[in-house]
Amino acid sequence: MGGYGRPTLNMLSNDFGTYWMAGLRLKWSMNTLFSLPNTLKSLNMNNKMLDVEKETLQFNTKMAINKENSEIMKYQMLMKQDDEIISLRSSVMESTKAQLENGVITSTEYIVKLNAETLARSTKELHRLQLLKAQYRILTLSGN
Repeated sequence: MGGYGRPTLNMLSNDFGTYWMAGLRLKWSMNTLFSLPNTLKSLNMNNKMLDVEKETLQFNTKMAINKENSEIMKYQMLMKQDDEIISLRSSVMESTKAQLENGVITSTEYIVKLNAETLARSTKELHRLQLLKAQYRILTLSGN
């Protein structure tokens, strides 16, 4: 910086003259010095929160898979029972068919027995679909 004027840098002289000044400026922000520990603490806390969320997700996934496994076992047992019911209903239908042919029962009674057998078969198919649904849920939960 420089200039020409009165007084110059010498305040005791009342004469006109030139003056100049040179310098170097250094700028350093002190904010980062004081905020760095808080920033590090914040990052560490975020890492810990992510770890907790990861563990929570893994725990919830394991619980959901265990629940689906129990559902699968339940539907497998229900399907075995459905097989037994269908075999019993089929044997009843054979005897009911013979009774209808011999005129012992009416066609309405025959249709009632037929509907019961059809319902048993439909129930087994429903349980099979529910079993498949539970198996696919396990695949989805496990990421496969």
